[in-house]
Amino acid sequence: EFDAFTTDGSVLFCKYCEAPVTASKKFQVQQHLKTSKHIRLEAVKSNSAQKEQQLLLACSSKSGPDRSQFNADLCKAFVSADIPLHKLNNKCLKSFLEQYTGKKVPDESTLRKNYAPSRTARFSEIAPSTPLPPSPVVTRWGSWIDAATYYGKNFDVIEAVIATFDPEEAQSIQESKILLETEGIKESLLFIATNFACISSTITRLEERGLLLSSAISL
Repeated sequence: EFDAFTTDGSVLFCKYCEAPVTASKKFQVQQHLKTSKHIRLEAVKSNSAQKEQQLLLACSSKSGPDRSQFNADLCKAFVSADIPLHKLNNKCLKSFLEQYTGKKVPDESTLRKNYAPSRTARFSEIAPSTPLPPSPVVTRWGSWIDAATYYGKNFDVIEAVIATFDPEEAQSIQESKILLETEGIKESLLFIATNFACISSTITRLEERGLLLSSAISL
């Protein structure tokens, strides 16, 4: 059960919760293992890892003119070793691999597009009953309220999905993890969802052509 932790000799770190754990007493570590957050994230990440492995195996077994067994194996090795694919952009590493394998090493985008499961696919695997997050339009206020409402209602699901992403893969993942850990963010989103969700539909109604003045006043 203690495989969930890593340490630098002074700080105990939970790999699933991605947070330091008080460990002056053994029971404190055991208590952490029993928290609902740890249990949930451990289950999500374990399930995600299994599905990702299955996808990679299935992906590498497919044939086609644009597919390469070397690329598939390279992608599988990087994912299995928790090495971000963007590391292939390092010229020194790429040159080393090409020199000693005699193969042309693909760039990150090629592997991500053709061999690695996407974050969208992973979201659908982890939360199949939850719709994908909306994309707010800068100039449409209602779309931002809709987005806040979505995240308020699905906060736990979003948190669990983001926890499975490697923060080194993209700046957006790093920022998302920081935002999700912001104190009071969940409560604020739920407050918006509870009290202001109706504003979006009202804005849409007011934008309708031919809306009678009496109808507009009654909104």
